[in-house]
Amino acid sequence: QYETSWRNLHGLIGGVLLYGEIVRIKPFGRFDELLAYLVLAGEFLRGNILPPTLTSDSLQEAKAALSLAIRRGTYADFTHYIERAVYSSYKVAANV
Repeated sequence: QYETSWRNLHGLIGGVLLYGEIVRIKPFGRFDELLAYLVLAGEFLRGNILPPTLTSDSLQEAKAALSLAIRRGTYADFTHYIERAVYSSYKVAANV
């Protein structure tokens, strides 16, 4: 799907879908969430989007939103969470 239909999606949506699928299928069993974040960040950077800022405080919220997205089969709530995290990363970058 990544090479066909997902290529036409906005970078944020494509990154979220890739992140969710990597976490869902757990290809390596260890460090899958880190790999998924790196892929997400790469997709965002490819689309000229600053990667999301995920702090230790927000990590539990991110995991809960992703878990709900995987169970429901829709990434809408998780996408909104990531959008807020991206917005936060722009605010942090602007204050530097």
